[in-house]
Amino acid sequence: MSDPRPGGLPGLTERLRELKGDLSVAAFARRCGIGESLMRQYLAGGVPGMSWALKIARACGVSLDWLADASAHKFPDSTAYPSAGQHRPARVLAEPEPGSAEERTGPDAQQALRCYDPGRKPALPWNDAANCLGQFAFPGPWLAALAGGAAQGLVLLVARGDAMAPTLADGDLLLLDTTARQPGQEGVCALLLGGRLLIKRVQPLPERRVRLCSDNPAYQAVELPDDWDGPELQFVGRALWRAGRYA
Repeated sequence: MSDPRPGGLPGLTERLRELKGDLSVAAFARRCGIGESLMRQYLAGGVPGMSWALKIARACGVSLDWLADASAHKFPDSTAYPSAGQHRPARVLAEPEPGSAEERTGPDAQQALRCYDPGRKPALPWNDAANCLGQFAFPGPWLAALAGGAAQGLVLLVARGDAMAPTLADGDLLLLDTTARQPGQEGVCALLLGGRLLIKRVQPLPERRVRLCSDNPAYQAVELPDDWDGPELQFVGRALWRAGRYA
């Protein structure tokens, strides 16, 4: 049971608003799997019960400890990617040209990444030019820190479907590292399974096998040999960051 009464956890309202970012209250509530009226109470100073706080933390990719206490680590060690904070992508006008992704050096550098929406032309490959929405600019140093080095092989993908709900909603924007192919590393990945693009939580298993899981319990897990570039399973990218609903 939740307690909507004000007080109890100093700064909780500010942390919830930070997680909400520029999403509407309705969209933020949907992402967290919580009713809009209840979410409005929390954003106004109410204190969620443990079960609701856990749903919020999991949906936003932050630790439950940080939600309760700002001095705790914000992201758990096992988080697949940090939630969107102050770094919102800026649209770069004009469609991309081959090799035109911009990367400059310096603290004010901006790097433009192509963004693909596989739902735009689902009969075509996900990265077909017809599925490209254009380019979005990010702070170059922030991208490099997020990628753990050179920010090469990064691409944006619009998530489609409800298989990863409530962690990901239909239309959320994902930043993928297409070079992070470590087979034994757990995380959320975009994959091609039998030619179909999927976003799944990858869990390594013994004997070079992997389990592909959905956060939505309505979808069953799939176990496959851990062969990223085999005839059935192909790696697309590992999720590093997510933003709210783009389209």
